[in-house]
Amino acid sequence: MLEALEKGLKGGVWFSLIDKVHRPKVLLQAWQQVRGKGRAVGSDHQSLKQFEEQLEINLIKIEEEVRTGSYRPRPIRRVYIDKPGSKGKRPLGIPRCETKWCKPR
Repeated sequence: MLEALEKGLKGGVWFSLIDKVHRPKVLLQAWQQVRGKGRAVGSDHQSLKQFEEQLEINLIKIEEEVRTGSYRPRPIRRVYIDKPGSKGKRPLGIPRCETKWCKPR
């Protein structure tokens, strides 16, 4: 997949990406991009440091879930916010969570 993205694809059409996403090399590269952004915790309340402490186990788990079709992304609530200086709106995805940490107090 990485090579195809760099060199281009014959015919320019992907028929299926899911079988390319779960490859360990692709998941590791995705992790490196996430780590490089240095963001805070996600909707699962796991920090980058916590994820990295068990990186190999976490990547294997993700690979298995994506490969077998059991991966289920967390739900996202779609809201539209005003664009500055425009009458238009832009979509914003807000992670939803059902744990005690996410619920309003």
